[in-house]
Amino acid sequence: MIQKFIPFERTEYDRRLAKTRAAMEDASLDVLFVTDPSNQNWLTAYDGWSFYVHQGVIVFPDRDPVWWGRRQDANGAVRTVWMEDDCVRGYADHFVQSTVRHPMQDLAAFLEDLGQGSARIGVEMDNYYFSAKAMQVLEAGLPNARFSDATALVNWQRAIKSDAELEFIRKAGGISQKIVEGLMERVEPGIPKNEVVAEIYRDAIRAPTGFGATIRPLCRCCRRGQTRPRRTLRGMVESLPAVRRHSLRFQDVTDAITRRSAARFSLEHPMIRYAGPRPHWLRGLRRGSKRPAPGIVPATSPMHLPDRLNGRGSNAVRAVAIPSG
Repeated sequence: MIQKFIPFERTEYDRRLAKTRAAMEDASLDVLFVTDPSNQNWLTAYDGWSFYVHQGVIVFPDRDPVWWGRRQDANGAVRTVWMEDDCVRGYADHFVQSTVRHPMQDLAAFLEDLGQGSARIGVEMDNYYFSAKAMQVLEAGLPNARFSDATALVNWQRAIKSDAELEFIRKAGGISQKIVEGLMERVEPGIPKNEVVAEIYRDAIRAPTGFGATIRPLCRCCRRGQTRPRRTLRGMVESLPAVRRHSLRFQDVTDAITRRSAARFSLEHPMIRYAGPRPHWLRGLRRGSKRPAPGIVPATSPMHLPDRLNGRGSNAVRAVAIPSG
């Protein structure tokens, strides 16, 4: 029997599916086709770096969802989705990047076989992973179906987190805290950027909270102004210069939680604007600290950030890392 890797209990996925089906009923939808990778994961636990080809989750009102995608990726789907194997459908490779056929032809035939040829179908029209060609072919393959825009329908169901999700977010926040604290300890003028990035990856994977992260290819380190046009380059070998402002952005994934964090730090001699932060900055920090959101674990308490800046000198970090769910 194939071992599955499911981050949450089945009851959590039942809760999510019930919320989505209620939203489908309110929108008068018989079928929902979800292409956003994060929404696919939220509904089924599917976890694969395969969104470069057409794939999605089909949600019905009265049966388990079906993961649909490239056949070779179906091997990963049966290992990660909570549904039974017969709820995973893969299309043949001759559909991929073909000029004479399209994967949506397979999806249309599948829905027709399920008796959904005349259904009211919702699709995420304004989504990076659902192309104009896909919509055109799907409409041609299901001429009697009625299509409507269901963009963000699932996203809105994700807005209020469950207790299980909040626990994951708290653990993810602990990893972000470890990353930023490590950054404060290590950055100095002359250190190559790739060494800074390597230490960030190490802190993320060797997590202090009991479950480590899977690194996604996003870690950007640049200084404001001169290198800003190159902010999409990652892990460059050039050294960190002693300038006033540097920006660092990093992203990693802990099971079902993706964290995108950012930090700014200075590598120049402490200046008066760091020793005594401007009044409007202090006001913003104080107001922000009065609006905590469930599950957010900041790396540094906003109320104590000015004190830390006074004491850190050239390693002052001017931002906190906040995990995103």
